[in-house]
Formats: sequence, C-alpha cells, structure tokens
Amino acid sequence: MKGRLALLSLLLLFLSLSLAGALPEWPVPARAAQRVLKPGKIVVRGRWPKRSRRAGKKTKTFYQVSVGRNFRLAAGGPVRLVLLVRGLRRGQATFTLVKGTSQASVTVDLHPAVSRGMYIALEAGTNLVLVKADRDFLVRPVKVRRRPLPSEQEVKWQPATPPAAAARQPAPPSPPGQGVGKKATGEADKPALPALPPLVPTPAPEKPVVSPVAKKPVAATTPQTSPAPPTTGKPIASPLPPAGQEKPAARVQVERRVVGEKRISAKPPLDPSGVSMFGQRGLWRVWSSRSYQTRSVVVSSSVEFFKSSGFITSGDSNQRLQGRLVAAGVPLPGLEINAGFSIISNQNTSFDPSESQSIGDPFLGVRYGYQLTNWFALGAGLQSVFPTGRKFSQLSTEGISTRILFAFDFMPLPESLISLNIGYHFDNSKRIFDYPLNPAQQFAAGIYPHDQLLLGLGVAWQFGPVAPFLEYGSALALGASDMGFSDSPNWLTLGVRVWPLRFHDFQILAAADIGLSATGGSESAPTRTPPYNIILSVSYDFGSTPPPDVVEREVVRVEKKEMPCRMGSRPTGAGSRVVGRVVDADTGKPIGSVRVVMGGKEPAIFLSDPEQGRFFTCPMSPGPVRLRVYRDGYREDSQVVLVSDRPETPVTIRMVRTGGVAHGTVKGTVRSVTGLTLPALISVPARNVSFRAQRNGSFSHRLETGSFDVLISMPGYVTQRRKVKLEAGDVVILNVELYPKK
Repeated sequence: MKGRLALLSLLLLFLSLSLAGALPEWPVPARAAQRVLKPGKIVVRGRWPKRSRRAGKKTKTFYQVSVGRNFRLAAGGPVRLVLLVRGLRRGQATFTLVKGTSQASVTVDLHPAVSRGMYIALEAGTNLVLVKADRDFLVRPVKVRRRPLPSEQEVKWQPATPPAAAARQPAPPSPPGQGVGKKATGEADKPALPALPPLVPTPAPEKPVVSPVAKKPVAATTPQTSPAPPTTGKPIASPLPPAGQEKPAARVQVERRVVGEKRISAKPPLDPSGVSMFGQRGLWRVWSSRSYQTRSVVVSSSVEFFKSSGFITSGDSNQRLQGRLVAAGVPLPGLEINAGFSIISNQNTSFDPSESQSIGDPFLGVRYGYQLTNWFALGAGLQSVFPTGRKFSQLSTEGISTRILFAFDFMPLPESLISLNIGYHFDNSKRIFDYPLNPAQQFAAGIYPHDQLLLGLGVAWQFGPVAPFLEYGSALALGASDMGFSDSPNWLTLGVRVWPLRFHDFQILAAADIGLSATGGSESAPTRTPPYNIILSVSYDFGSTPPPDVVEREVVRVEKKEMPCRMGSRPTGAGSRVVGRVVDADTGKPIGSVRVVMGGKEPAIFLSDPEQGRFFTCPMSPGPVRLRVYRDGYREDSQVVLVSDRPETPVTIRMVRTGGVAHGTVKGTVRSVTGLTLPALISVPARNVSFRAQRNGSFSHRLETGSFDVLISMPGYVTQRRKVKLEAGDVVILNVELYPKK
C-alpha cells in the first residue's frame, strides 16, 4: 500500500512540474521519426480530401488543404521535390514552409487549371515539412531529379530567428503592478514560432502629427539624424528617440489600376486546305500533310455527276451519279483515321442492261503528317477500298485495292499551300468479278486492268473565308505494253472552298474535273476518264476549338503615401507597436527606403528611414506578426515577431545583398497568327541582350530592372516592338503573335 502511494506521489509531482514548464519537452525517439523513410521516399502525413484535376492529357490527384491548416510532408533525403499547387479560384497566396528550425516564405499566383511549382531541396536524413497558406489550395508533391525550371519558385530556407531575440535590445522596466517573477525581456526568451499566421494590424485613425510649437502638420520626412553605431560582431541595439521626437514613417499603398481595356477578337485560321474526297485533310484528290485539331471528328458528304454523249461508243448517252459519306478523326496530333463508303449509279443507253449500280463500297485509311519547319511539312498515308462483288451487294476480298501516298507541303506564306503527292495504287479491281462485263459495267465498277503510279500537284490560296484551288492528277499504268500516257487517266480540277462560319467549322466545296486524256469514244479503250465531272461537298468539324479572344489591359502602378497612425506619441493600453531597424547583414550599416510589409490580404506597408533604416508600425494587439522586407539589390526576407504587451516591441532585421543590381524576369511564348510556335529572336537593345525562343516558342530571361523596348523578329514575319516596365522581382508575361510579311 505504501509503495502504491509513493508511486502515485511521484506521478503527481512529475505532472505538476510538466505543467509548470520545469521539465524539458519529452524527446521524440529517432526510430519513430525515421520509420520506413528511405532516401527518396515521400510520405504525406494526415488525411486530406483528394481532388482530381486535369494536367495536360492526364488526370492527377491533388490534396485539398484549407486555410489555417498545416500540410505535413515527410521525405527521406537527400531528395529534390516540387510542390505543384493550385487554387480553388484565382488569386495570390503566401505560403509558409517550415522544416525543423528553418523556414521560408513564397508568394504564388494560384489558378484553378494551371499548376504552379515550388522547388524544394532537402538534405540527408528524415525531413518533416509543414506547408501553410493564407487561402485554400490544392497540392501534389512530385519527386524530381533536376534543377529548378525558370517557371518554378525555389524555396530558400533560412534559420528561424526567435522573435525579439535577434535584436537583443534591453526592454523597458516593468510598470508597477506587473506580476513578480517574469523575466525582464518579456517574450524575448521564448522559442520561435515558425508557422504562425500573419496578423493584420488595425491602424489608428489617420491624423496628421501636430507640432506643439508650429501648430502645423509635420510632413512625412526622415527622422533626426543620429550617429551610426559601430560595426561589431554583436547585434545592433541602438536606443530609439524619445517619444514625441521621432518623425513618422509614411505608409505606402501600392495598387495596380486598369485604366483601359480592349478586346481583340481571335482571327480565323490561315489554312487553305480542308476536307478532301476520302476525308483526309487536303484539296480534293490531292492530300495534305496538315491535320485537323487533336480529338476532332469530321463528317463529310459529297456528290459527283457527269453526263456525256459518245462516251463509251459512238451515239451512246452515258450519265453517272456518285455519292460518298466520310468520317475522319484525329486521336493523336498528326494522326488521322478515316472511313466511309460510296454509292455509284451509271446508266448507258447502248448496253444491256443499261443501268449498273455499285452499292456500299467501303474504304478505310490512315495518314500521318509532321510539320518540320514553318514552310515545309511531309506525311504518308494508306487507303484501302473494299469493293462489292457479285450482284454488287457482296464484299470481294480478292478485289481489295490499296493506294500508298506520300505528301509534301510547301507553304511560302501562311495563306498559301503547294502540295505534291507521289504514290502507288495496287489495283485488284479486275479480280472482283469472275464473269465478263460490258464496257459500261466496267466503268461503273471502276475496274482498271493494271496498277498505277499516282502523281498529284495542287495549289491553293486563301482569301479570308474563300480558298480557290487548282489540281493536276495522273494515274500512269505500270506493266502494260498496250497502254501509253494517252491511255492513262489525266485530269485537271478547278474548285473553290468556302467557310461560312467564323472559325472554319463548316465547309462548302464546289469543283469541276476536266479530263485531259482517255476521255472515251472507243469501245476498246482500256480506261476511260469523264470529260468533265461536277463535284459538290459539305462537311463539319465537331471537335475544333476556336481560339479565345485576347483582352489587352492597360495597367498603371499607383503609389499612395499616407500616415497610418500617430507615431509621435506612445500608445497606451493594450496596443503596442513594432519599432525596428533594417541593417546590412555584412557591414551592419543601416539600409534606407526598405519596404516593410505587414499583413496578408490587405497589407500595411511602411518605409524605413533613408539614413538610419528605422521604421515604426501602428499600434496592434499582442501576438505574432510576420514582417516581410523588400529592397532593390537585397534578397527578400521575412521574420516572425511576437508583439508584446509593452508599448514598444524592438526588432532588428538583417538583409543580404544579391549583387547590387535588381533583376526581373521576362517570359512568354511567340506564335504566328495561325497558332504555329516560332523560335523567334528576342532583342533588348537597351540592355545589349539577345536570345532566341525555344522550338515550342517559349522563352524566359532575367533582365535588369527599368523601362525598355523588346524586339521580337523572325524571318518572313513582321518584327514587333513591345514596351516593358520591369521592377525588382517582377515576372512580366509577354505573349506575342507575329504576322507574316505581305
């Protein structure tokens, strides 16, 4: 019984000491921290709602994190990873990342459909990373083995400085009535709070400071000059001017206003080609190497008709009506698959039976095209026809005919097209029937006695929604001693293509074939070409996506200076202000004109004194607050300060130089008006810099800040000049569309 009482007494004593803070924090076993975390392994801690989002052509899973919650990520180092973040809606978010005793702050423009990357490098061992933001976001960690991309923000870890301990300034004596036993430094000896949210201060009523002598408003000028403290290895702790003698720092509100907006309608595509006879993209009989948009589905219907006298034999009257129904799709970029069937009805008065029909001749084809340069493309295709056999109602496997074509496109201008086709036709139509046919039936069934060498040349030019074209085609018989060039079909096609709709979804084609050789007149002729042929065709593209309209906004940067609160008198009651000093980390000298940003969605911005680097904030309630400092030539820095319940909370911020010259980034994409990416030359004469965009048209380059002209040039296109104003740390998006020279 006595042993149990003694054990209970020890437990109560241990519990009381723990609550009083006399015992150290219970250590976490090393095995528990490093459990199953091998180098390169990434584990997401906790349960988070999962959301599927489209990333390119695939669907990826993101974790949804609410505002105020810490997203926990454990990783076995050394490892490099990228945090892909998205927002539930558009807007800017500030991310706070904590790793052990290090922390970092990153500002990201979130977008619901575009992922932004934060590049993180972790050292060897087990790393626990906490990620927090001031708004809801989606996150997906990805392990990489590369350096950060220009579009990614690299997370730079900095040691978490204990609040108010970095300055180590003596605190004023405790007022009467304060509790006994507290330390003189107040909150200075407490550990740092690396993941605390920013606190938006409530400024006092904005009133001008009135001098007791002049009774006039005091302008927002620099404080009184005092000798700079000596540079030593210890932190600087210079006394502040007495209350009522310091001059206030002006609060600067920076906003961007849209003073003008202009909507530019997207222009129709410049491409004179369209839906061809068998569904491929081309002119009519001549194929093109270009393709429809990916995942497009094109449906086309065409009718051909001719009527002639003395076509097969003298004194006869022959007429033919032919119809086709075609469907084509593009499952992958450049790859087309087409299928359809045709119906032919031919009538000749000199033969018995006088009417012949070929019903449902199906065909299937595939074609692939690739554009090598802006003016040249090539492709290859395969087309097979499955003709009907006996009684024109049964498929004939022996009569399958296949043609192989190679297409070469030349585009000297975006609105022009020159296509050359070379191919071979394996014609097995002579094996369809096992009984003799009269010449009219042979013509109706499309029977040729020999294989052919296919040649085609087409020229087209687009004038807005109208594109006339001209074609020449020839099918030279091979392996036939009894057939010459005059016995082989040769024709000339004149046509026009019209797009009634704005983005060329709907197409109407009208053309006429003119036979140049083997146009008939002899019953013993091996082949026959109609002397003329009238063609009408309509088609619709169900999968094309019109380009979005471009909105140009004229944005101006406006700075407002105003007095946030009365800095000349010390606050009383529960309010306290942060009184700080910004110095150079290497020399210890004060840095002036530093922007001190406090707050999140509606930040308060203060300027440090140009000579002594001092700044004063508005009175605020006790608690943690994050200060972010910006200055040209120095690295962006942030620090968490724990505002005490005393009238003033001192702090010293040290900034590291970046080389003395401020830089920004200019990035974007160069395309032609037809949507073709261009490796254009980008020149900045004021900075004596020239660089070339990549093959996909994208570019990104760091430049010194200032206002300058950017020239974008490309052979065959009109050079464009853009005015750019670049500030420190800014990223200017410059998307350019070049117009071809006339």
